[in-house]
Amino acid sequence: MDMCIERGRRSAPIVPRSVMNNICQCSINYIQQRVSYADFQTLSQPQSPRQQQAQRVVDESVNYCIRQQLGV
Repeated sequence: MDMCIERGRRSAPIVPRSVMNNICQCSINYIQQRVSYADFQTLSQPQSPRQQQAQRVVDESVNYCIRQQLGV
């Protein structure tokens, strides 16, 4: 969670910490519902089809949660 908030604040410093916290919590929940922990742990390794799918879910989670937070 802390890493997510730090990365988010670096890429979007204007976003309040409380909003970034909500986005990160949403993103973590989104990922946990869609990707197994084993697949998540292997994301830094060469990409198999399962890892590519897991990475897509991680990427989707950020967009989904930002839209949720902004009510879009």
